[in-house]
Amino acid sequence: MRVDVHTHVVPERWQDWAARCGGGNWPRLEHRDDCRATIFTGAQFFRDIDDRS
Repeated sequence: MRVDVHTHVVPERWQDWAARCGGGNWPRLEHRDDCRATIFTGAQFFRDIDDRS
């Protein structure tokens, strides 16, 4: 039997990696409210997350 136990840590603020390192496909986080945010890869939607992340 295998049990997968892990967690995700989502910092309140992410650096602007595209501005810092160049290129356009760095992940970025847009906060929606206190409990929800959206992750983008460059300009492309990746996934919505909530406070369970």
